Amino acid sequence: MDKADVFYRTGHLGVKAKKQFLRDARDKSIRWWTDILDCNESWARQKIDMPFTDILGKLTQKCHFVFIIRNMSFVYEQNQFLEIGFCTLAHKPEYFLFIHCEIEHLDYFVDKYKLKTIR
Repeated sequence: MDKADVFYRTGHLGVKAKKQFLRDARDKSIRWWTDILDCNESWARQKIDMPFTDILGKLTQKCHFVFIIRNMSFVYEQNQFLEIGFCTLAHKPEYFLFIHCEIEHLDYFVDKYKLKTIR
């Protein structure tokens, strides 16, 4: 049975820091992608081909930004990986950015962005 995911606080980061965080994550990523949720078209998110700079341009302070240790052994060979990303939430359609990194980069992100777990 997989362990629970671990979520980190990111509310102390401004938009500029979050964009740098996302660039750092993309540079260290296993993979990244963008989704769109346009309820006029579908009730499910759809993967889209969007340049990284374009999705970064959609990030505002109101977006839901996450840094999570995922504990899902069925996704990659290792049991854990990092998930970094955001959802626009306030926009219609909604856009999502997902970035997956190997767990070995955890200390880098925690130290650089002064992250603390949500208890």
